[in-house]
Amino acid sequence: MGRQVQLAHMKIGRRKLDWSKLEPPKHHTELTVLDVLRTDPGRERDEMIMRWARAVWQSWEDRHAWGKDMTEKVLYEEGK
Repeated sequence: MGRQVQLAHMKIGRRKLDWSKLEPPKHHTELTVLDVLRTDPGRERDEMIMRWARAVWQSWEDRHAWGKDMTEKVLYEEGK
C-alpha cells in the first residue's frame, strides 16, 4: 500500500492543476496533536493517535466529497 501512495503522490506532483480553495472546518476537534504528544508512548499513545485521527476525519466530514472529487480528477483523468 505504501508504494501505491508514493506513486499517487508522484502522479499528482506531475500535474499542473488549479486547486480550489479548501476552507477549514468551522468547528475544530477538541483533541489536538498536543494531546497525542502529551500521552505516554506505547499502547495509550497509539489509542490516542487513533482517537485524534477519527476526530479530525469527522471534523472535515463536509469536505470528504471534495477530496474524493479531486482524487478522481487527479488520478483518473489521464492526459488533461
